[in-house]
Amino acid sequence: MGLADKYDALRSVRHYKPGYSHENTMEILRQDDRNGKKAEETFGLEVWNAFLPIAGRFDEIYENMRDE
Repeated sequence: MGLADKYDALRSVRHYKPGYSHENTMEILRQDDRNGKKAEETFGLEVWNAFLPIAGRFDEIYENMRDE
């Protein structure tokens, strides 16, 4: 759940930041520029490796559910 929540938070516009593209979100998830942690450290290797093959689906779902 933590990875999905962080993905959504990065993609979504907030009053203090813009929404990021899928590509930018993936880069931030791979290595967080605020704390320098890699995804494997943050989410665990097993979770990260399970996410990678379906990451494109997250983008599809996000794009289809966006408020227009």
